[in-house]
Amino acid sequence: VAPTVDTIRLRPADPARKRRLRAALGLPSGGLVICWAGRMEDQKNVALLIDAAVIARAIVDGVLLVGDGADRASLEARAACLGLGNIVRFIGMKGRVAPYLRAADAFVLPSRIESFGVALIEAMACGLPCVALGRRNGRVMSGADESIVDGATGFLTHTDTAEELAAMLTTLAGDAELRRRMGEAGRARAVELFAAGRDAAELEAIIQQVCAANRTATAGVGRQSFLLNRTAAARLNMTRPSRDEFFAIARPDSREGLTIPRNRNRPASSIAIPGATVSVIIPSFNSRDVLPDAINSALAQTVAPLEVIVVDDGSTDDTAEVVARFGSRVRYLRRENGGPAAARNTGIAAAHGEWLAFLDADDVWLPDKLAAQLATAEIEHADAVFCANVSHSGDDEAFICYDGGLTRDVLLPGLLQRNVLSGGGSTALIHRHVFEAVGGFDRAVNASEDRDLFIRVADAFRVAYVPRALARIRRGPVRYGGNVERNLLNGLEILRRHAHRVADLPKAGRIIRRARACVHERAGIDFLMYGDAASAWRHLLRAVWLSPPLADSWKALINLTTGRRRYASNEGNTVNGTPTAVRLNAAQPPSAVNGAQPPPAVNGAQPPPAVNGAQPPPAVNGAQPPSAVNGAQPPPAVFSAAAVMGGTGFQPVPLPPLARRGPIAAAPGTDIALANTTDGIPTCDMRST
Repeated sequence: VAPTVDTIRLRPADPARKRRLRAALGLPSGGLVICWAGRMEDQKNVALLIDAAVIARAIVDGVLLVGDGADRASLEARAACLGLGNIVRFIGMKGRVAPYLRAADAFVLPSRIESFGVALIEAMACGLPCVALGRRNGRVMSGADESIVDGATGFLTHTDTAEELAAMLTTLAGDAELRRRMGEAGRARAVELFAAGRDAAELEAIIQQVCAANRTATAGVGRQSFLLNRTAAARLNMTRPSRDEFFAIARPDSREGLTIPRNRNRPASSIAIPGATVSVIIPSFNSRDVLPDAINSALAQTVAPLEVIVVDDGSTDDTAEVVARFGSRVRYLRRENGGPAAARNTGIAAAHGEWLAFLDADDVWLPDKLAAQLATAEIEHADAVFCANVSHSGDDEAFICYDGGLTRDVLLPGLLQRNVLSGGGSTALIHRHVFEAVGGFDRAVNASEDRDLFIRVADAFRVAYVPRALARIRRGPVRYGGNVERNLLNGLEILRRHAHRVADLPKAGRIIRRARACVHERAGIDFLMYGDAASAWRHLLRAVWLSPPLADSWKALINLTTGRRRYASNEGNTVNGTPTAVRLNAAQPPSAVNGAQPPPAVNGAQPPPAVNGAQPPPAVNGAQPPSAVNGAQPPPAVFSAAAVMGGTGFQPVPLPPLARRGPIAAAPGTDIALANTTDGIPTCDMRST
């Protein structure tokens, strides 16, 4: 019984989709692109393909090597030595090869010995002409002779030489019509002889013969139970995707680092990208001056969206007139003011596209943003795709890119501790069924509603990321409010809601403790920028006590100690895979926050109480600092700026009061000990650690 492949899933790409896939892989739209897939070991003879690419360098624009193995390092060195570093792409092990096949023009299998060559059938199903080693010296060395019809669906070489292989590639490169005819003939042959389900009929015939020859009760029962579902045999196909899925689960450590592991809590996504439709949702509130730029950037996408929806969140300016200038290309919806979460949910309810993309009224996209994300979604089989961005305010720009892992055990802690998918909704492309499963944006956490949603998505669905700046995010008064207390409460609420999601992860207690520290660090830095030194001290000291390695907290404490009233960090860099704090150029703080008087001037006035030789800050709200949390003594001292910067002296600084609240309800199945909470968030007392 010959192996079979899923010819419905494996199909040729239309020209537009092929261009999108090549753009996502950084390949030119013209020229010959060759694909190979398999294990990189001696019998696969991948070096022969690299040598042939050197000879045919003038006509080969790309060689995609999908797979991994013991010979990868030597093959990479060989390609670099031969000057093919920009042509030969080592893709690595992937669970789905179809996107790379669709991006190519031909498939080459130079194996010296091959039992059958399922990869050839997969390539033929995708409409590619195939080249492989056939009979040599009259001996059949592989199954390529059974798969390829020489001269009709591809070419069979009969000598193990790079010159013959290069000559065949040159023939294919110079004749697009020949490639088309061979591709169509190969597709027809794959559907006729190797389509999934055909082996089920053959297996059934074999079973009937066995049963006829040996009519025992056991044989009868076996045949009956097997034939209850005739598709069962079709599902036994050991094609590459199912084999990869099996080994990823059976031997999780054997493929570590070779591909993005699946979220094993759910099956693989069944999203079909071809012909995908995208609805763009733009929430707007009094943004008439910047809204046209956002709309134009959505309409200028290389993959045209199905619709662009502007949701007017009770604006008092002439937003309606601005949208009306775009005519029927833009849908206009108006609602009572309810905040960005409510506006986005209104857009979601009215949208008709399979995919939903969100764009804030003061942000803009690059023209290929949707194209790159859709291509990435197809390659990675993802349910949600995010991208890097450029954050700007006037002439000040910073490139923000997440370079951490995308698996649940990495992304969830990152989102709890910091919003590692920085850029908010303007960087997100999410499939409609995700919202049907996890719900929309939550109005209760306005200003953090995007982070709240991303946590729910990362916990249940497969996420992908495009490390290119495809969006420009505006910083300034239109976007960023000064309500530091609201941001602090939102951060604590995010942790209260989602702390249970990391209970099954290693070192869950440390994750939650660091997440609490990050909330207080952000509040302390915000209070420092807005001139509230006492509150800045309180939150920054709490942050370094909860998680001493937080570098930004120490920087801000040094600024406080030296009398500086603004905080600066390198936003372009990342800390543990997460963007650092926002860089601000404004030298003077606001005059007051929430009616409070500004701090004394830095120049010519007294700074806040010194750490060395001075009294510590007074207790907040008249409360004494606690003696212990969860039975542990607080740190006896915080190093002064001199000690941090190389000095030796330090002065004890009492820890500010740490408020306690009652226990919170845990989600079913969690094993967090919630009896002790701080800021309403579970402490690090966890039975799983």
